[in-house]
Amino acid sequence: MRFLIPLLVAAAGGLTVFGLMRRHGWSIRSSVVWALAAGPGVGFGLLGVVFFFWVFAGWPPPGRWALAGLTMILGLALALPVYTRRGDSPGPLESGFFALGALWPGSARARAALLAVLAIGGVAFGLLMWTFPKIVETQPYGGWDAKAIWNVRALFLYRASGDLAEIYSALEHGHPDYPLLLPASVAGQYSLLGGESLAIPAMTSLLFTLSAGAALFLAVAHLASPTIACAAVAVYYTTPAVWRWAATQYADIPLSYFLLMAVLTLSSQLDAERARRLPPALAGLFLGLLAWTKNEGMVQAGLLAGAFALLFLGVGRSGRFSLTPVRQGWRRLLGIAAGALPAATALVLFKLNWSPVNETGRFLGDGVEKILNGDRWLTVVAAYWQQLFPGSGAVTWGLLWPSVVLCAVFFHRRRVAGGPPVQLFGAALALSLGLSFMAYVLTPVAGVQWHLDTSLTRLLLQLTPLALAWAVAGVGREASDASRARTAPDDVRATGMPA
Repeated sequence: MRFLIPLLVAAAGGLTVFGLMRRHGWSIRSSVVWALAAGPGVGFGLLGVVFFFWVFAGWPPPGRWALAGLTMILGLALALPVYTRRGDSPGPLESGFFALGALWPGSARARAALLAVLAIGGVAFGLLMWTFPKIVETQPYGGWDAKAIWNVRALFLYRASGDLAEIYSALEHGHPDYPLLLPASVAGQYSLLGGESLAIPAMTSLLFTLSAGAALFLAVAHLASPTIACAAVAVYYTTPAVWRWAATQYADIPLSYFLLMAVLTLSSQLDAERARRLPPALAGLFLGLLAWTKNEGMVQAGLLAGAFALLFLGVGRSGRFSLTPVRQGWRRLLGIAAGALPAATALVLFKLNWSPVNETGRFLGDGVEKILNGDRWLTVVAAYWQQLFPGSGAVTWGLLWPSVVLCAVFFHRRRVAGGPPVQLFGAALALSLGLSFMAYVLTPVAGVQWHLDTSLTRLLLQLTPLALAWAVAGVGREASDASRARTAPDDVRATGMPA
């Protein structure tokens, strides 16, 4: 039973996503695909938010049925549409994912290359699934951060019998100001189970790893083609860093998942083709859950929201502000705000009432002096170079980052043609890379090199799905769109919208 709880939570999240997609006008098959990829994140996220609100209110530990019922009520509330499009749109992925013509290339050479990619990716994925339980067996409590931060906070929440603000006020180490998506989600699953189990955080970590690959497929299929998406997922699962951190129960793979899903869902709101837009509430939900995951996720969510606002107002196209998009798209903005509200409220309550310190502010101490220290910049640049290009980082990343750089150079024109949606991917990647870089330049930790050695790999892991999706944006898009036009109904083929 303990292994089934995370699966049931993911399934409940999938039902919420399915309802959102269907009420927004997407077909059953497209809704199922999105439910499989987005369900775990939505399920774990909503459960964690509801459990946090319950504990924050000081109520007795919730029974399993009360907690499950409240989570489903919140999910159904989000599934209520801000507006509803009638019809049954095939969506941008359906013909690509379910029609053999788009997934199966026309030339024999391309088919052979795709088969090779799928074989390599399949073997790597099989090895990942084979090694995962072995790593969990040797590290049943997870890696260092899992033991010192995430899982112990889950026990705080689950065993809480008094005012947790007093407990948090006594914490001085272990990042006590980190948001609580993972701990609250795991604690909520303990309540559903009726007891503690090491299997729950391990299964949660595994589902997030699988969901990250599914999200990468959706993103690349949306920006490029399903065939290229298969190759991107194969590259992701053949990356040694993913194997290393998947079973450690750290928050970095979940953060990479929420970052990619937030960018993908928000970018769809910028798409000129209305049928390609995802439910705005789903975009807001992932944006809020990104901020509720870690401190860097909180900053990334703010930067992403700012970049989206600029592109939504037309700055990326015309170079000047315009309120016309707001008048035309206020319902979308309202849906995004409604989706982000639950997690954003939980974050604000936690930061204002429980969080004893603001470690983010410590980075700004002596900021000018650190920025003017040339040695710090050289140390950080050297560490990034070693990670991103073949050398000492090759064992960790394989050819992932060199592949991203090569694709970024050779497919530049295709990304430019992608318009504001692709621009948001690029802006999110650039801002996130800049954020991580400056975090090391401004780090309050004594010894910049030690901080780099112990965390840079994980910070880059947060960006790998987003980087892969951005690098191949636009590749193979023409063939995918042509296949979608051939397989779509007549009314959708003519207008891009169902009747």
